[in-house]
Amino acid sequence: MQATLMALEGKVLTWFQWWERCNPRPMWEGFKMAVIRRFQPLMMQNPFEMLLSLKQTGAVEEYVEEFEKYIGAFKEMDQDFAKGIFLNGLKGDIQAEVRLLELSTLAEVVRKALMVEIRNSMVHKGGAGMLQKLSGYN
Repeated sequence: MQATLMALEGKVLTWFQWWERCNPRPMWEGFKMAVIRRFQPLMMQNPFEMLLSLKQTGAVEEYVEEFEKYIGAFKEMDQDFAKGIFLNGLKGDIQAEVRLLELSTLAEVVRKALMVEIRNSMVHKGGAGMLQKLSGYN
């Protein structure tokens, strides 16, 4: 818990200082639930339901961020199951192309989805600057 507290800043740090005064003997589980209630109230609902209903509406990168937010609520999840959920939420054209590749890990599926979107964008719009987006998804 100490390592997590060291990373707090801005409004999260201000909130934590108030929360700590109200909870003089904080425990990890209580802190975790308080953070979720304060900063991700939708996660108080069934996170599995939220994960299953997630659909890509914008860029793949935005979808990945939302997916990571919800998948992070699960301590353990089968890799194939997670890949299937991720793939089902992708836009149809990207989903179809990534499924053809029969990739073995979720990280590979995410990376290929990003690459497909970048390639499609370059083909349709000539956007050469999008290749930099891949740097954070190895």
